Amino acid sequence: MKRIGTGSRSRNRSMIVSMGILFSIVVLGTACAHPWYLVESRFIDSTREENPPEVTGTSQYYKKHRRSLRVALRAPDTCANRSSAQTSGMANAAGALIGTDCGVEMAEMERALAKAGYTVSSWNAVSSIVKFEGVTPINAAKKLGAQILFQVNSLERTTSEPGRDLRMERSFFMSNPKGEKGEEAFVEEQRATTLEDMMAAIERDNLPNGRMSATVNVSAVDVETGQSIWFYEWTVVEDRELESNAAQLFLCHRSNQTRCFMRAPQVEKGARSTSTRSGGVRAESVGAGAESERTAMYHRLVREVVADLVQRFADESA
Repeated sequence: MKRIGTGSRSRNRSMIVSMGILFSIVVLGTACAHPWYLVESRFIDSTREENPPEVTGTSQYYKKHRRSLRVALRAPDTCANRSSAQTSGMANAAGALIGTDCGVEMAEMERALAKAGYTVSSWNAVSSIVKFEGVTPINAAKKLGAQILFQVNSLERTTSEPGRDLRMERSFFMSNPKGEKGEEAFVEEQRATTLEDMMAAIERDNLPNGRMSATVNVSAVDVETGQSIWFYEWTVVEDRELESNAAQLFLCHRSNQTRCFMRAPQVEKGARSTSTRSGGVRAESVGAGAESERTAMYHRLVREVVADLVQRFADESA
């Protein structure tokens, strides 16, 4: 009868211990794994109500003026040269274009005044008399028979950052390396703060830096006396509401609540993402680019502020 040596018994015990350790790893591995989270955020960025126009009228203005007035306009001393197509955002510059100083903006004001019932002397006429006869804008307006000279002190295309209301909703979900959304996750406050802080950078990338605005500053001058009798200033800001959604996969440490890392969803080795379709539609914008869109927005803002200016002057002097 053969006897089993001590060496064999030792090897058997080692194998049993190893199998036990492997079994423990398989059974308990899930409890020790680092958790995966999918964080979703939804936020709405809206602008709070902007400041109203600043309008000031003197006693002379309230006493003397009416809608049947003859008025003239004087453009700002410095303005960018732009053609009508460029200013309205309908076309980009191409080759040599004939441009005028604030011509489109001043024409908007002329049309608005004429529509309100005023007889309007062109700003070009005032500018020409000032330039070729060497007289003041007031004397130029007087030569044209105007009773009121609208002196446009500034007309600016600007970018504003008005007060904003930002509503944010964040949700945590259990996930896996593939980024599959599981049940809602309840995490400790320290880990929740860590995940929210890391999501903030992603959310900020979806917010615009500023909004298009147009600023107009105008003085109405009594041509007879040379006295400024009415003042107007307003910065009108693009009205826009933005709603965005973002999602990010995170791998966090199982015990250290502040250690989390952004991860891209894993794709199984050899797996291929496929999809089928019967057809499709392709949409493409040709011509107007981002700058043309911003310029068109500026043109709309100018119309808005000019319409408000004329309405306020006409209503008070009616």
